[in-house]
Amino acid sequence: MFFKNEDEITICSNHQEYPTPLIWTFAFNGAEYWCPACGCHEGMLGAGTDVKWNWTLQDRLVNYEKASRKYLNANSALICSYMTRKGKRIKFIDLPLKAKQYYISQSKKWNYKFETL
Repeated sequence: MFFKNEDEITICSNHQEYPTPLIWTFAFNGAEYWCPACGCHEGMLGAGTDVKWNWTLQDRLVNYEKASRKYLNANSALICSYMTRKGKRIKFIDLPLKAKQYYISQSKKWNYKFETL
């Protein structure tokens, strides 16, 4: 099992002038960490840079998690093999058209602070 030092927080390595905590998510194939500032997504081993935890980074993480909730949920729906809808397992392709359109539109709404590298 992978344990993280609680005194550290993982930030994106691509733009350390604006330290951005990576968000743990399953919204991208093969990547568990996502940077909401540049779009970088990496696997759990070796992702980002661990830095000393502080309230500024913690607040930034919480704010990004709240702001990106719909985007990440939509991205997850687009890549998953099955999801649960109304208590039943269903593939994305079998969703009603309105639901598909909703997920697609939400997945396009996130604006990155930095260009993706």
